[in-house]
Amino acid sequence: MRWIRDQEGTPQGEAGAWVRPNPVKKNGTGKASAVTDADVTSYRFTILESDLLSHELQLSLWSRLPLPIATIISSGGNGPHAWVKLDCANAAEYRAKVRLIYSLLARFGLDPSNKNESRLSRLPGAQREIGKHGDGAQRLFYLNPEPSETPIFERRK
Repeated sequence: MRWIRDQEGTPQGEAGAWVRPNPVKKNGTGKASAVTDADVTSYRFTILESDLLSHELQLSLWSRLPLPIATIISSGGNGPHAWVKLDCANAAEYRAKVRLIYSLLARFGLDPSNKNESRLSRLPGAQREIGKHGDGAQRLFYLNPEPSETPIFERRK
């Protein structure tokens, strides 16, 4: 956030901009220092996105599921990304929880490439041109730093 503020804008290219929901080591262990799943230092979130459902249906689904949805971000492309808060102790626990979520929601066409813990998500505030849908804006639709397993539309203050 400081970098964006100090540089006066979101770093982005024609394909938009990304952020990792889960923290990683400073230097990746992959080819040319690329970040891999082994570089994740904390297993906080998984990403849900469907390749079958419309944007509107996805937003409705994410808001009705009894999952701890922490944020929903417009990808500016195929569909919104919902971050589910997991806070797992290790990679094995993360993979087991993600496997369960994805199996229970399989009929909704979740994108299986979003299962891995080092996955990138879209950064709100960026503009996407390549593969854009509509105006291509990557927007923050919903944010709750302490979500519960109560569906968003059933939560009370």
